[in-house]
Amino acid sequence: METKTILIIDDEEQLANLMAMKASKSGFKCVISNSISEASLKLSNQKFDGIILDMRLGARSGEQIVTSVRETVNSMNKVTPIIVVSAFLEPEIVKRIGTKVEGMFTKPVD
Repeated sequence: METKTILIIDDEEQLANLMAMKASKSGFKCVISNSISEASLKLSNQKFDGIILDMRLGARSGEQIVTSVRETVNSMNKVTPIIVVSAFLEPEIVKRIGTKVEGMFTKPVD
């Protein structure tokens, strides 16, 4: 059975490492990205089985990643499930991305 690979996008390095550790214990291979630019590069070069995404990445928004993945015509991750894990799930953002992601969770997550 092939190991599934998850991209974790979070600018909080410790939290990203913790999520990767927990996912690895469940049998997933994890790739961590701490910025939108780094994540965009990885998403354009590799197919992932899942994406865990923070909404606030420094001064930029994870919404850019959602839009890019879902709306880029030849995105190899166009149908990859995206789970949003963020302390900042503002109603306007939830409205805009709600149908484009598979789930949303508010930090902190146990």
